Amino acid sequence: MLRRVLLPMLMLVAALVVPPAARSDTLSIHQLQVSTAEDGWRSAYENEVVSIRGGVVTHKAGFRIVLQDPSLGPAWAGVEIRAWQNTAPLGAVAVGDEVDFFDVFVEEFVGGTIPQFTDSSRFEILSTGNPLPEPVVVPLSDLANPPDRERCEKYEAMLVAVEDVRVGRMDLGKAEDNYQLFSDAGTMWASDYYNLDLQVPPFPTYYVRRGERYGRVVGVFQEYSRPDQGWDYYQLLPRGTGDYERSSFYTIRDVQESSEADDWGSVLQGARVRVGGVVSSERSGEGLLSLADPLLGNEWAGVFVLDVEGALADLVVGDEVDLDGVLVEERDGVTVVTFDAGSALAVSGSGREPGETIVPPDRLRRSGGPEVSERYEAMRVSVYNSTVVQRGTPEGSHLYYLVAGSDTLLASDAANPILPADSTFFVREGDRLGRLRGIVTEIQAGGETCYVLEPRSVEDYWFLGGRQRLTSWGRMKRQFNGEES
Repeated sequence: MLRRVLLPMLMLVAALVVPPAARSDTLSIHQLQVSTAEDGWRSAYENEVVSIRGGVVTHKAGFRIVLQDPSLGPAWAGVEIRAWQNTAPLGAVAVGDEVDFFDVFVEEFVGGTIPQFTDSSRFEILSTGNPLPEPVVVPLSDLANPPDRERCEKYEAMLVAVEDVRVGRMDLGKAEDNYQLFSDAGTMWASDYYNLDLQVPPFPTYYVRRGERYGRVVGVFQEYSRPDQGWDYYQLLPRGTGDYERSSFYTIRDVQESSEADDWGSVLQGARVRVGGVVSSERSGEGLLSLADPLLGNEWAGVFVLDVEGALADLVVGDEVDLDGVLVEERDGVTVVTFDAGSALAVSGSGREPGETIVPPDRLRRSGGPEVSERYEAMRVSVYNSTVVQRGTPEGSHLYYLVAGSDTLLASDAANPILPADSTFFVREGDRLGRLRGIVTEIQAGGETCYVLEPRSVEDYWFLGGRQRLTSWGRMKRQFNGEES
């Protein structure tokens, strides 16, 4: 934490050399803070000595005291005062105190208007135990990076809140302790270095973890602008653990989306989450259901459910469910949510359409790897116009190759309950399929990650014979009569 509390020696020397006071005005925080693009977003009182009235202390961190005037409304109502030359107020003022500051030197530092409490400054505590201003709920789009100062600057040093956000990339910013908060509306930056609850051993850098979803995050809004060093951002700084409101509900995409940096595993691995969707397939031989959320689009929209105790045995395709307290796990490279004794089930509907995604064959090609295919794991997808060229492959005796155009794909009938007796295949070599639909799963073969299309019902096959379509029911009838093997 010291790296964010101590300022460079050069800035320290500069602050010790305070110019003589030009005049001593008594200002509201609004008068001190308000600025425009024409002003370069700098205070009209820059480099002057002023007095500030009407502020309630909302946070203290190191040599910083943050004030906000509840009477000023939702803009230009906050200011951060730094008392590094004269620390007199640091031990005297407390959060909730209403304090007036006199003869402070107004400095513009890394983009922010920062009055300095110097040896010639003084303060007066007017009252104590005041309620803190309610955070201003701001749409994430207004705070997003890169910054739009027309939207952002008015919230400087104020308590603001953003809602329904996820934690994205981490280790960003000047001190490599910033992280992203994002939603469909955009992406902003935050940091936990103002969080006083983290200032105990082992002094963690973060309270949050990548992938977590929060219903609400509150904090002091602060600017850091050093374009000469490549930095120009605003950041939300929660003050303690009470400023984070963890969301109980996650989308399937939250659970599934990953990257090479995550080793293609869920960023929520080990967490218990609440997740909902529509049952999109019958169980596989390993007891895995698949769950889909058609509203999420064509990627990262499916997940496997491992039912370890058979509690979900009555679920059928089309049931809309809410699974609470399921454990996110990685099993042999496959992301699953495990339903166990710590989980709960709610069924909100039946007969829902789980949806399917039509994918070009190259998205599941045998040599594509996670970069190409991971986003379809556990999704119900269809591939058009393919031919079965080999039953039994080096990747597995139960697998077969499909050729579609110039791409070769892996498929398996093993999870399909319609298999004929003493066979692991429903298809024959040479079969042409106008469409093959199935659930995408993942296997490890020969040290490589392979993605396999698994049909789960008779309706998933659409055979072509010459110019005539051969139904899957027709195939079943032939097999039953011993006409095919």
